[in-house]
Amino acid sequence: MRFGTVIAALTVLILMSTQPALAAGGGGGGGSSGGISSGPSVNVSKLYEESLAHLQAGENEDAERKLKKVLGAIPENAQANYMMALAKSGQGEDKSSVRYYKKAIKYDRHMYTAYVTLGQTYMGLGEAADAQKLLKKLEKVKSKCKDKCDMGHLDTAHADLTAVVNGTTDAPGGQSSLLFDRIADPDSAYLGAVALINGGEFEAAIIELTKLLEAIGPHADVLNYLGYTHRKMGYFDDAYGYYKQALAADPNHRGAHEYLGELYIQTGQRKKAARQLDKLAELCPFGCAEFDDLEFKFNSTMQAAD
Repeated sequence: MRFGTVIAALTVLILMSTQPALAAGGGGGGGSSGGISSGPSVNVSKLYEESLAHLQAGENEDAERKLKKVLGAIPENAQANYMMALAKSGQGEDKSSVRYYKKAIKYDRHMYTAYVTLGQTYMGLGEAADAQKLLKKLEKVKSKCKDKCDMGHLDTAHADLTAVVNGTTDAPGGQSSLLFDRIADPDSAYLGAVALINGGEFEAAIIELTKLLEAIGPHADVLNYLGYTHRKMGYFDDAYGYYKQALAADPNHRGAHEYLGELYIQTGQRKKAARQLDKLAELCPFGCAEFDDLEFKFNSTMQAAD
């Protein structure tokens, strides 16, 4: 990916279009603009934002109805699973909420608010032993956190969950205080994250991209850049998960196909990388930067192996 012109290009797109900048863009980070454009049968990002608004208004049944569609398209999205858990809890279905909290943590072990809310739910259900196990799991995450974690939020979550488990604070849950914040200007937040990526500040970019993902939902561009930043830091499993979600949100996302191909090259999976190259050839019958970049890296790797 050539990052040097990304910000300028995205700025032009903002000025030229009434659509959010996140829906456009070129190169590795952008979507399908300029190529074969098609996405999922539902606008998952729009449904997610509507679900968040319903939750904030206490309209849990409406939120659940829309979140079912989001999870139907992208079942491994941690944020949507977390919100589904809140919607279930808001309807008095605490036992049903547990599996969605657990899925949220499974798909993003750094979603610290989910640990706290699940711990509260366990204690409310009289399952203190499970809450203790959850606290130990969070402590394990903290001990292995390295440089990728948002330590401020992690420390707060650890303190809150400890208090819940020890019985020094109430444990009824609490949707309003643990819902994701809405971002007033997603375009500016996205451009800021891209600027961090341009500067090689991948840890900071991950934090900002995650906040954006929580606010606007599973948008392919954001998921793709989360995959990119995690891959650059050597977290290949995490990167793969984000690329998978990006392609679930938009199966023809050229950037995600390029970056996934690069991940396969890095991990020695040439046949899988070749399939991503074939997919880009299909998406770009008249050529595109994503195909050119991946083809160059693929051929370079093949030559080096000979």
